[in-house]
Amino acid sequence: MTSSSLQESVGGFPVPSNPVPTTPQRAPSPEETSAMLFDFMAHLGCISDARALDSIMHTELSLSHFRVLMQLRLYAHPVPLHELAEATSLSLASTGRNVDKLVHLGLVDRREDPRDRRVKLVSVTEKGRHELDEMSGRRDDAVREILRQLPVDLRVGLHQSLDAIVNGGFWDCPPGASHPTRIPPARNTDTESEHGV
Repeated sequence: MTSSSLQESVGGFPVPSNPVPTTPQRAPSPEETSAMLFDFMAHLGCISDARALDSIMHTELSLSHFRVLMQLRLYAHPVPLHELAEATSLSLASTGRNVDKLVHLGLVDRREDPRDRRVKLVSVTEKGRHELDEMSGRRDDAVREILRQLPVDLRVGLHQSLDAIVNGGFWDCPPGASHPTRIPPARNTDTESEHGV
């Protein structure tokens, strides 16, 4: 690519000298932007989730096992089994079976609550965290590969738009200050656990 075809570099990315105008004559409605955003996220999820599922297929774990494991990582302390069941929208029996498997594999620790021996406290182990990190890394690699396939000018525009939104002070909560305490419920989670899907 010659210097005549470029005017500047933004964030280390070359920008075409005649970029397509990005300001529409009619501003899209919040509903239209929402639909476009969800469509974009669906495209990312379609490919990155497929990569993540490929990695699960090579383990002894089902989606329900990973669901329990991911939920446990959100807690900074061991949690009662019934609380974990509520957070993952699984029945207590299904949660118990998932935890049994994860304990057997060394991914989860389970022990009695010293204040009440009837209560079982569960937490993710270092091995479990490593397993989740490996899976997240493969998913992140897939997202980066998707973005590499975009034309440079589109990737620059996307980066600039996201940067303006994330760091623009539009929300009361600073970026990265809040973390989810509950994983959204999946469909047929008990059925998945029953059949080991």
